[in-house]
Amino acid sequence: MPEYWDPEQPLVARQPWKLLYSFCFIVSVVARLPIWALSYTIPWLRPVPSWSYKTALTVSLWRQGFRFLSNIRFRTAQPLEPGSEKDLFVELKPTADLKAYTGLLENPSVQPTSVGGFWLPSLECLSTISANNNDNNTNNASKNWVILHFHGGGYVLISPRVPTTQQGPKQLCEELPADGALLTAYNYLIHEKGISASRILVSGDSAGGHLAILLLRHLIAHPETGLPLPRVLLLHSPWLDLTAKGTSVDYKPGSTQDYVCDPFLKWGATTFTPGGVSPEAEFISPALHPFKSPVPIWASAGTVEKLYPVIAEWVGKMRDAGSTIELHDLKDMPHDTFAVSTEWGLESPAREAIRAAKGFLERVL
Repeated sequence: MPEYWDPEQPLVARQPWKLLYSFCFIVSVVARLPIWALSYTIPWLRPVPSWSYKTALTVSLWRQGFRFLSNIRFRTAQPLEPGSEKDLFVELKPTADLKAYTGLLENPSVQPTSVGGFWLPSLECLSTISANNNDNNTNNASKNWVILHFHGGGYVLISPRVPTTQQGPKQLCEELPADGALLTAYNYLIHEKGISASRILVSGDSAGGHLAILLLRHLIAHPETGLPLPRVLLLHSPWLDLTAKGTSVDYKPGSTQDYVCDPFLKWGATTFTPGGVSPEAEFISPALHPFKSPVPIWASAGTVEKLYPVIAEWVGKMRDAGSTIELHDLKDMPHDTFAVSTEWGLESPAREAIRAAKGFLERVL
């Protein structure tokens, strides 16, 4: 593993304190669960009165889960072997072209490595994409998007293999429409699959939105990579500020209305930031560095999520800098509704947002 700029682990992430903390935490949640379960039957006692009972209870449980897993430093494994995805899985190796690893990627603590990715929604998408790339008759070739999606999880939690991560990209494929979505690498789509950048829509939720922005900034700042710009960016509750101020959100009003918490953000920020690099740097905290984007950008955010003020401010600054950018407000929604919509009973507002994104694409393209 690379060496990250990271303070010492919390005491509760080490044994025997981890075991004691885990026991106390579980007892605490079990004791509060009946209170939540009973009180949330009354709409005005829910964190957001317009939420359904299921949404209110799930947000409360997720908030506790994120805090617990972050405090004990439970990092999600990312194996490089295919699981239930089978033929949809692909191992993506680092490119041999060293020009790709410039700028922040030249930091000694950043080492290129293989990553796993896979296609959605089915094997049919692979055959469709391959047929289109091999079709010399452009009149018969699909004009649909190919989506490159980066999932959330703060760079420390969640895997692209869990159903929650896959729901948003599947909905994008259905609504836009798109031939398929790949969870992982841009270089692979361009150079190995031969897909035109004009067909590539880069999407990202939460930390994945952060990564999508940094990919765009990297391609703009380093044309020597030889990689063309994607056609458009779709950002779902993007994480924009990895500084100490940006990762301190527990004090904000309405803390029960969202599941994002300080331990999770601070752990993710220190994991991502290479040694010797300031969290305020351009390629770490894009909230502090608005720019004129040659690529249209659409963003969405929940109006009760703790990251909403930063997202709204960044969109305004990007627009002032000359970017074509639009923000879609998800009224009364928590962080990253795009990813959690199906499990939380929020599919209707999530699909509404995707249709708003489709409208944006039709207007600007």
